[in-house]
Amino acid sequence: HYGGAWPNNVHTGSGAMNFNTDFTSDFHLFSAIWEKDQIQFLVDNKVVSTQNLKRNFFSGKGKTPYTDIRQPFDQPFFFLINVAIGGNFFGGNSNSLTTA
Repeated sequence: HYGGAWPNNVHTGSGAMNFNTDFTSDFHLFSAIWEKDQIQFLVDNKVVSTQNLKRNFFSGKGKTPYTDIRQPFDQPFFFLINVAIGGNFFGGNSNSLTTA
């Protein structure tokens, strides 16, 4: 999430994707490459999403916290990685999973 202070923040994402693979059948490599002008997200070394950072991230709501392009992604960040299992994110078989 980025933009103004809550509740004036927004988020960007690629939306639903079809990877044509069963993520429950094997281990996979998930990675991110963060460069000055973009962040690329990869699955098994294949780029699946690219976020352009060379833009203004203000949400257009409330007071802007930013003074330049790339903000707030021009400084160190912590990514929170969720390893929850279940539901239907990875297809019908995920509800039978019992371990992460």
